[in-house]
Amino acid sequence: MPRGPMYVLADPVYTTSSWYTRCFSGLRAEVSRLDILLLQVRSINEVPNDGSVRTCVLFGSDARWARHTVTALNARGIRSVLAGAQPDAFYGASGTTLDRRLLVEDMVRYFVANGRRRLACLGGVPWNVNDAVRVAAFHQAMRAAGLSSGESDVFSAGEGIDACAARMLERAGAYDGALCVNDQVGVRLLALAREKGVRVPEDLFVMGSGNFLVGELSVPTLTTSEVDYYLMGRKTVDVWQYIDKTPDVEAATVTIRHSIIPRGSTAFLPPPGAARDAQLPRQHGDGGDDEALRSLDRFENCLFCCDALDLRIISGIARGKSMEKIAADLFVALGTVNYRAKKLYRAMGVSSRKELEKALAHQPADPDALERMAAAR
Repeated sequence: MPRGPMYVLADPVYTTSSWYTRCFSGLRAEVSRLDILLLQVRSINEVPNDGSVRTCVLFGSDARWARHTVTALNARGIRSVLAGAQPDAFYGASGTTLDRRLLVEDMVRYFVANGRRRLACLGGVPWNVNDAVRVAAFHQAMRAAGLSSGESDVFSAGEGIDACAARMLERAGAYDGALCVNDQVGVRLLALAREKGVRVPEDLFVMGSGNFLVGELSVPTLTTSEVDYYLMGRKTVDVWQYIDKTPDVEAATVTIRHSIIPRGSTAFLPPPGAARDAQLPRQHGDGGDDEALRSLDRFENCLFCCDALDLRIISGIARGKSMEKIAADLFVALGTVNYRAKKLYRAMGVSSRKELEKALAHQPADPDALERMAAAR
């Protein structure tokens, strides 16, 4: 058993993301199960430099932040376990990851198998190490499929996910498929495509990644790839334990499986067979000014933390019902509804029902879809 405690350091920007919420939830549950003391610190200076700490867990996907932090820890003789960034991109780092190259290959395979061959890649940012892997894998997979792709087919989200989707839709006729680096980009692309009269899936197939709840609420529902970020958090603890007690091992990586979930944005067409030998015919920034992305992340985190009653309250608010009507319909006290609503306000970063209604108007918050989600809880 490691000496412990487990020190965890996160890029402040990354902690606002829904990926972090899910992954850290899994990590926290696992350390609780194993009775490991978890210490969250805000900077590397809070990690003891007296030889008592051998391994530190890092959350983040910004390449510059991760490289700086891994290097600084290496200088202290402390090894890094990464959750969020591709560990093999940093010298001596361990961690949990998904095979993003294989994921993108499977996405391209899916499009090609279903007759879509003019593909665009959307949503990556140059400073995100994971997005760089995806873009390289996109070009490689297109070549392997006998298809052409160039830099003009990659639409960066450096100026925000809405600007990225809008640039792609200006050339919508050139494409019949869009691979989005995550579900947030996919959801916004669907919304903007609907505004511009681009038919999905008739004219354009759209696929996201991550299997986030917002994709189940979009119109049409978003085809995605499922990656269990909660499991990734749990397995990060396994890697930390192994590295912490095995000093003669340079690094270790655990790869989490993925699968494709077909939905309405690709006409619910099934993925091709699982056999891998099937024939295939800016300046640096942190995205902090991308309000569309921040809003979707808040909504995703809110949905992730909701139970069935919370979801039905959101559905009632989205329908314009009064709090009294919501309470009566759900057979609960008005005080319970008001108390729950205040928690929802905080999760969505608003302070009143009016502000929540305004926020929901910009989200895929279809009341019927929220009811279905509640029934599944």
